[in-house]
Amino acid sequence: MRLKTTLLATLLCLGTTTVIADSYDNAVNSAINENYSAAFTHWMPLAKAGDPRAQFNVALMYHGGLHVKFDESAALEWYQLAAANGVIEAQEYLAVGYKEGWFGLPVDNMKANYWQHKIETSSL
Repeated sequence: MRLKTTLLATLLCLGTTTVIADSYDNAVNSAINENYSAAFTHWMPLAKAGDPRAQFNVALMYHGGLHVKFDESAALEWYQLAAANGVIEAQEYLAVGYKEGWFGLPVDNMKANYWQHKIETSSL
């Protein structure tokens, strides 16, 4: 339950801090109303088209099992895409993932440090 609350809070924060397109806005509103099916339906095409925010939100949905079956490997794939596209929150998930062995990743301090460095330098 706590993970779902954290994921929902993250989804809402990402959605309210930027100017968003109608489809993205509809997805955020759906998530606010806990209509994860509709949110996923809006976010997935955007994610596939390369929208980094949508990629991160799709990752969160797989990570939390929101509307879709919990799937760490799918979550990892979408986190990696979002992180490569500059989403700091996705970079944080990867940094911790490599440090702690999340998502079935091997513990790898070099990769954890790489992502941590990306986070720190993008904040400058």
